[in-house]
Amino acid sequence: MVRSKEGSCIRHHVVSPMTLSYCTLSTCAYLHPRAGTGAGGAIVPFVLESTLKSYGFRTTLRCWAIIFFTLLAPALYFIKPRLPPSRARRFDFRFLLDAEFLTYQLGNVVQGFGFFIPALYLPTQARTLGASAIASVCTLVIYNITSVIGCIGAGTLSDRYHVTVPIAISAVGSTLAVFLLWGLSESTTMLFAFCAMYGLFAGGFSSTWSGIMSTITRRTSISESGLVFAVLAAGRGIGNMVSGPISELLNRNDTASIGSKYGGGYGSLVIFTGATAMLSGIAIVGKLRAGELSRICRLPW
Repeated sequence: MVRSKEGSCIRHHVVSPMTLSYCTLSTCAYLHPRAGTGAGGAIVPFVLESTLKSYGFRTTLRCWAIIFFTLLAPALYFIKPRLPPSRARRFDFRFLLDAEFLTYQLGNVVQGFGFFIPALYLPTQARTLGASAIASVCTLVIYNITSVIGCIGAGTLSDRYHVTVPIAISAVGSTLAVFLLWGLSESTTMLFAFCAMYGLFAGGFSSTWSGIMSTITRRTSISESGLVFAVLAAGRGIGNMVSGPISELLNRNDTASIGSKYGGGYGSLVIFTGATAMLSGIAIVGKLRAGELSRICRLPW
């Protein structure tokens, strides 16, 4: 919990100035740190697998703490806002009552409910299908590598088109990947194909946040885009916290009629993840019906 809070603080100070500093290609600027996360995820799993076997988790965690501090401490010097801070900064939460933002946030939270579930069970399912320890780790590596491509694609689309375009592509692609590839996986080949497709489409979903920030700041005329990012990150965090207990409950109570015939023993997880991926595209409805929703959500005062 302490590490997650510290990491969130650092990430916010890295990302929040980007929308102001890179007005034309703000999403492309945002996706570089996000893509770097995926690139690191392609290497770190192999290193962790080796160090955990050789030295145990206590020594491994201490070594990683030293490595993180050594690499990140010098980089903190360069984390500075490019624009001078405003003298009169006032927190403006009007966007929380905007109907279009509410649909974006709803899709963001729902996507978070199921987004993290495959990464929790893919290595175990790969071992069940007969994969070796290294091959099972490759499921996460493939997902992280393709998520880099997904981040770049989603960020580019967010800069060139309305943000609902990459959201729709992510929702449709990840839904099909979950139901068709993960649900019908009977070999490690199909499981690897699912990792690649899921990382490509679902992995870049959070890269649309900068596009959402730009859209909402223009729509509501607020000056503090960092607040929009903070609320989106909080919604994603809620999904992250809830997805663990939900996945454990679904996996424990998975019925034989679903689990054995569909999803290779993870049928309930597949259905839940696919449903949340599908509902993550609800922002499209919000865009089409924004006018009517605004009249419904408008408060008397």
